[in-house]
Amino acid sequence: MLLYHPMVRGSSLPLVSKWEQYRAWLQEQGVVFACLDLANMLHWQNGLGWRFFVSELIEQLFAIPSVRVVRVYYGKDERHPERSRVLREVENSGAVLTTKPLKYVPKKINRRMFFQERTYSDLPKEIVEKIDELLNELVRFEVSIEEPKCNFDVEIAVDAMRDSREFSAMLLFFGDSDFVHLVRYLREEGKRVGVVGVRGFIANELRQNSDEFFDFGHLYQGTRIRFR
Repeated sequence: MLLYHPMVRGSSLPLVSKWEQYRAWLQEQGVVFACLDLANMLHWQNGLGWRFFVSELIEQLFAIPSVRVVRVYYGKDERHPERSRVLREVENSGAVLTTKPLKYVPKKINRRMFFQERTYSDLPKEIVEKIDELLNELVRFEVSIEEPKCNFDVEIAVDAMRDSREFSAMLLFFGDSDFVHLVRYLREEGKRVGVVGVRGFIANELRQNSDEFFDFGHLYQGTRIRFR
């Protein structure tokens, strides 16, 4: 996406793209470490409508001289080894990979699978009855539901605090509001913090507490495969 000068009617001379603005900000920061919560990022694809390649993103980041370290956090699904392609992609990219086994946690079949309990009071009676019918059918057929879990919040926070003496700025690829305290801590330590995300997938608190927000759709310059 190119930006054009708003005061020059009919101007065809581009100023700078969003990506060029982002790159200039990163180049001004001295030493930059990047942190990618990859499981979180993969959900962004649903909002973007296209698939990205993490290896191309990492290559793009390392092409910026100020970016010295890229850390990637992603769980290993031992039940589905065919999904380890992403891990191999990261391992061959030059990034630092932190991984651990994915856990499958049994999910209790009840109304909270769909909405919080207080939400049901606002729903039409016939909708609630249909949901209850579905839940009863799941129980009757002894359906077992397991939710994959692999949280790296602690690892990300510890690594960022431990590494903070080595960088002047950090670029964070995640959207969870739980990281607001980490962002505040880094800024209190005199570090600049850029947060990368996708609208609708990032907490407002993160954007408000960071020095700079990067829209992933403009930042990523690699191959895009659109969903059909």
